[in-house]
Amino acid sequence: MLRRIWQWLKRLFQRLLNIRTPPQSSPDQRERGSIASPLDPGGHRRVELDKPLNDADYENLFMQLLEGVHQGWSRGKIKGFLLAKSINEAEMVAWLQEFGRKLLESPQPNQELVQRMVRLGELDSGEISKVAYEIGIQRLIKEPKAEVWEYDGLDK
Repeated sequence: MLRRIWQWLKRLFQRLLNIRTPPQSSPDQRERGSIASPLDPGGHRRVELDKPLNDADYENLFMQLLEGVHQGWSRGKIKGFLLAKSINEAEMVAWLQEFGRKLLESPQPNQELVQRMVRLGELDSGEISKVAYEIGIQRLIKEPKAEVWEYDGLDK
């Protein structure tokens, strides 16, 4: 009985967060690491939980998180996303600090990325959001400002 209630709560939580779970595979398939498709139904790269995440995996997850922030996710939805993806916050923070270092060194303007990172930080949803905010603010300060022209009226 408790198992049914737990499964129902789990499905409800996944529906609320709009998370689709891949079909369950047999233990034999999981041991061999076979996956039907490298993309999940949302078109994002599927991450295998058995393997340690690499930089591309963390970047993919972080970009999904920033896209959610852009779509208006709340603090709870962000925390739910991190839980649902089984993200180790300390490892993600370590990756994000290195990502931030590279972003700060980059000469390319990244206004949209930086604004999303600052917005994530403003939601105050844990250490990841604090680090993202610090990086975003540093980059905003560093990025060259657009020239402002004042218009005094028609030239005479």
